Amino acid sequence: MLPIANRQWSRRIVTTRSLATLVNNVSNQTGPPTAVVLMNMGGPSTLPEVRSFLTNLFSDPDLIPLPMQSILAPWIAKRRTPQIEKQYADIGGGSPILRWTKQQGEGMEKILEELMGERFKSYVMFRYTNPVTADTLKQMKADGIKRAIAFTQYPQYSCSTTGSSLMELWRHRTSQKKEDDEAIEWSVIDRWGTHSGLVEAVSRNIEAALAKWAEHDRSKVVLLFSAHSLPMSVVGRGDPYVSEVAATVSRVMERLGNKNPYRLVWQSKVGPSAWMGPQTSDALKGLAKHGNKDAVLVPIAFTSDHIETLYELDLEYLKEAQEHGMNVHRAESLNGSPVFIRAMADIVAEHLKSIKSGASGPTSIQMGLRCPGCVLRSTQVFGSLRFASRRQLSRLARAPHKPVPPPPRTTSAQKWSRRAAVLGVLGVSSTIAYNTYDPFRHVVLAVDRISRCIIAVAIGAADYKRTFAEDYATMDARMEAYSGCHLRSAKRLLKALQTNGGIFIKLGQHISSVHLLPVEWTSTMRPLQDQCYPTPYEDMDEMFIADTGESIEERFLEFDPQPIGVASLAQVHIGRSRKTGKKVAVKLQHPYLEEFANIDMVTAMWCLYWVEVLFPEFEFNWLGEEMQQNLPLELDFRHEAGNAARARADFAHHRHTSLYIPEVYTATKRTMVMEFIEGRRVEDLEYLSKHHIDRNAVSRELSRIFSEMVYINGFFHADPHAGNLLIRPAPPGSRSSYNFEIALLDHGLYFDIDDELRVNYAHLWMSLIAPASAQTQADRRKYAGLVGNISPEMYPVFEAAITGRAAMNGSEFDADSPNTGSSWRRANSMLDALPQSEEELEAIRRAVMEKEGLIPMLFDIMRRMPRRVLMILKLNDLTRNLDNSLATTHPRSRIFLIVARYCSLAVWIDDRKRFFTEWRQTGVNWSSLGQYLSHWWMFHVYYDGLRFVEMGMDLQAWAIKSATWLRALFRHGLAGAERAAAGLQVEV
Repeated sequence: MLPIANRQWSRRIVTTRSLATLVNNVSNQTGPPTAVVLMNMGGPSTLPEVRSFLTNLFSDPDLIPLPMQSILAPWIAKRRTPQIEKQYADIGGGSPILRWTKQQGEGMEKILEELMGERFKSYVMFRYTNPVTADTLKQMKADGIKRAIAFTQYPQYSCSTTGSSLMELWRHRTSQKKEDDEAIEWSVIDRWGTHSGLVEAVSRNIEAALAKWAEHDRSKVVLLFSAHSLPMSVVGRGDPYVSEVAATVSRVMERLGNKNPYRLVWQSKVGPSAWMGPQTSDALKGLAKHGNKDAVLVPIAFTSDHIETLYELDLEYLKEAQEHGMNVHRAESLNGSPVFIRAMADIVAEHLKSIKSGASGPTSIQMGLRCPGCVLRSTQVFGSLRFASRRQLSRLARAPHKPVPPPPRTTSAQKWSRRAAVLGVLGVSSTIAYNTYDPFRHVVLAVDRISRCIIAVAIGAADYKRTFAEDYATMDARMEAYSGCHLRSAKRLLKALQTNGGIFIKLGQHISSVHLLPVEWTSTMRPLQDQCYPTPYEDMDEMFIADTGESIEERFLEFDPQPIGVASLAQVHIGRSRKTGKKVAVKLQHPYLEEFANIDMVTAMWCLYWVEVLFPEFEFNWLGEEMQQNLPLELDFRHEAGNAARARADFAHHRHTSLYIPEVYTATKRTMVMEFIEGRRVEDLEYLSKHHIDRNAVSRELSRIFSEMVYINGFFHADPHAGNLLIRPAPPGSRSSYNFEIALLDHGLYFDIDDELRVNYAHLWMSLIAPASAQTQADRRKYAGLVGNISPEMYPVFEAAITGRAAMNGSEFDADSPNTGSSWRRANSMLDALPQSEEELEAIRRAVMEKEGLIPMLFDIMRRMPRRVLMILKLNDLTRNLDNSLATTHPRSRIFLIVARYCSLAVWIDDRKRFFTEWRQTGVNWSSLGQYLSHWWMFHVYYDGLRFVEMGMDLQAWAIKSATWLRALFRHGLAGAERAAAGLQVEV
């Protein structure tokens, strides 16, 4: 098991070299046996051991440095224990690594005795679970061991695995008494990833897995060699692990004759930082996308089964592959392989013979080399001897200890004087560094920013723990308490995000748009969509000069210093171009973002990471990864100008469209000058009434615009909120079929959708529109798996998320509690979904509160779904919310009809493209022509049939508006009738 890496590992390469001492006498037939110590991280053999295992792991400052480690580590371990216990329960109740290691050691002993003619005894030495280093050393002393070989069970060397285990052995060795320290002579087998026996054992397991395919299909099977990943910060310092794993893969492929395509992939990423990729899960998804449906997963850096192979590979990745329609098998781990056990014996025998002959020292040559990018110098005694030879180190290791004179005694006054002097020097130097050295200032600001978020999260955590632990007399009391806790926690975090500003505002905006979260969270964060603080004009002018080479006054005849809109990344001013005299909108990025964007991004990622560590059921790392990927694009306005141009081109062929995208005149990285649009937000009912704009038509046009972007163009606006949509009366020459145009603003973030995902998502929506049947329900689950990696048990929650309803028939939250005697009716499809009743809302609330595992499932769904699908769901939310805000009179399913028509068009276009491609390759035949005509007919029946349903709904909406107008006319006169028909309150 590979722990989280940190910079302290880099010193292990230096200190562990002195572990090895020369073996002076290889022949040892009558004395104590030679010990072969099999070193590994270990794993809990039973479920009760999980918590102590995690506590030991998090308590190690060398691997995971934490503030207040002795207090925080046990608490984190306690929080994570239920989740990890469940994973071990799923693989049989514990890790088999101890059993396999013992079996391998016993088999190795027998072979070694035959090879060497002397006695050997194997020992197991684990880091974080029994038998731990101290216990193994104690047993070796009791057995009278005089000579030992530290045989690390990591075939490829890394500071984070081999170095970690050897460092632990070194600590115990140096803490022993002098006579105990000299009692055992050590040598080290620190890497053996290209040994022929290991290569042969792995190759045979791969051949056994390939035998599951027919012989003529085997050469097409992709071999995915999966190794535990490593943080890029460690890789960048020169850790040899990646290159040594690649060398193992290369040797295995040579042994197999290079007959199969292969890739080296990485698994088990932990935390928010960048790790070596691609991740195994992403690789499987990518292979499926490109039509590679057959693969073998090969664990290449593990010597036996444990949680990474039995749970991660077997239960998670193989299941995901199955959901992608792949046929994937896993090559067996080395475990009890006779070939591998023989290889272990050969490695030990070769090691001893090499030492005896003088061909090598007690460690490999590579053990003496520090990583090129190592940034810490070891404080251990051998840190100053890093250039000494291995023979010198072994002599020094056995050198007698020299007494160290005691330090002189100091008085209390002297101690306090020294402390005051140190504090004074630190204060002065810190002040100077803060004002003159940017990296130091960034660290201070990062600590300040992250502390605000951590405090808010910690107080919220305590609040949740206390609230959830209490007993409540009624369900209403529980729901009220939970709601209050949600609201308090959200307000704390809102205050921290507003104080930090910058991309923390963006983070809050993302939270507000995740509709799977409690409404208290989304509604509390929603003000961040519009309420941001402006940057002073002087700072903006300075930034404008830096980016364009001229001042704002030189560029514009007029410029309003007060922005008309302020967002998290930029603000917009009104100006008049000096060159053209046109009124323009000037978008200017907040100047401080360039300096602090990177440090804020790292800070935000760490905040999200600690949320996951402290509350493993609430996993938000996907949100941080999305921001990390997209923020640099949003911070470059040239990219935004390109998106706007592409979106305009996508709608250029339309003779009639109500969409209007403002023209961009000039753009630099941080400034953009564009066409100014006079208008109001699309949900401004007063403005719509004043200009006699039909709010029902506005809702329909919004649905059409975004449906075309998603299902036809495959390129859509990914930050859609009401502040980015303006409506205005249609000007002369407009292409709009109505008396209005909808201007779409802020094109910084767009997503492409590949054809397969786009068409599958269209199929999903068509199945949701179709009446419920056994085949329809099967199709819904099938396409949910293809679109969002959604398993069958997750489907009801996923369906509720994308439709905004409790569930449709056949998709209940709890299949054991059918809807019997309830007054609200489950819909058969999206078309017959009635407005939500209070009982349906109550059912949703009760499901969230009572159904065990539902909240973790929600977060698991968000983690699984591709980011593009989440953004499409965000678009769905926008159209639904705007439909409500516009107080439309048509049925709620009206906008879903528009989506369904565009989905059917997308599927037909894909079918037609497929038929034409087939005909170009094989020619036209009667069978394919018949299929083509059948698809064409079904498309028109569906597409045109829905148009008639639309006409009926629009007539119903007109009738409701007319009835409202007439009622208000008799009660409030003509003015009141106009306001009532526009969805406005009528003044009495």
